Amino acid sequence: MRVAIRGQPNVYTVPVVYSGRPFVQELSDWSQLMKGTDSPAIRIGAWRVDATREQISKDGATVKLERRSMQLLLCLAEQPGQILSVEQLLDRVWAGVVVTPDSVYHAVASLRSILGDDTREPTYITNIPRRGYSLVAPVAPDRKSVV
Repeated sequence: MRVAIRGQPNVYTVPVVYSGRPFVQELSDWSQLMKGTDSPAIRIGAWRVDATREQISKDGATVKLERRSMQLLLCLAEQPGQILSVEQLLDRVWAGVVVTPDSVYHAVASLRSILGDDTREPTYITNIPRRGYSLVAPVAPDRKSVV
């Protein structure tokens, strides 16, 4: 369940159980990625990413992403070029949910397919064997915000 914190409409508290110990984790609304810009959307490579609507668009085509796929994409976009381990992705995207690393593998494969990425010559998400995943596409604010 998501509960808005009074005075902070874009921050939610989510109870999480990790290693048997409960704690509260604050999650910023993904639109906070572009705080200080006029646009709630970002560009990742050729794609326009609208986190609010959980959709991406390119060349006039729009694709609605599943929530976890969008969270995964934005998690990678927060640190472009940085390697995020499977454990880090599980902690951030699947917080509080008991899943195996297979969930990450399947989500990345699905996201690559949607983005039209090639695992042999990646232009969006690359796999660093035994270390994790990295977003290799450029990330920038979307200057042509469509409201």
